[in-house]
Amino acid sequence: MRWGPQRYPRPMIEQNTPAATTSAPSATPFLMFQGEAGAAMDLYLSAFGPHAPTAELRRDLFDASTPRGEEWAGKVSHGEIEVAGQRLRFFDSFTEHAFGFTPAVSLFVELENPESVDALAEALKADGGQDYMPAGDYGFSRRFAWVGDRFGMTWQLNAA
Repeated sequence: MRWGPQRYPRPMIEQNTPAATTSAPSATPFLMFQGEAGAAMDLYLSAFGPHAPTAELRRDLFDASTPRGEEWAGKVSHGEIEVAGQRLRFFDSFTEHAFGFTPAVSLFVELENPESVDALAEALKADGGQDYMPAGDYGFSRRFAWVGDRFGMTWQLNAA
């Protein structure tokens, strides 16, 4: 497995080929972890599964050829899940960083009912997460919660 930056070739477009057959540009939230991407993917799949359409799309793992060797084998080199129609990309950086996630950027998830907001808020806060705005009626929604999970990712959960 190649662990360095990879360049994916753009599809060749032949003349007279309809544009719909080519890959459209897109923007995907890229969540970078330092060894816990697989655990985060597992948490999000299990927490969101009962409340919103959720799927694991890809989970490629590093082998021992990274600069961190055997220590990094089995960590996520490219993971993707989809939660409520939003694709999320995951990566375990083998380079140590002095930064993590910030509450300034969060994922806003629309849910069908207040019970889903409550259940997800509790599941995401488990094992070290925190409330930014505990589940409640804030006047702009039937039920809203803003929570941070144990990995530092923040989620705004809403049942309008």
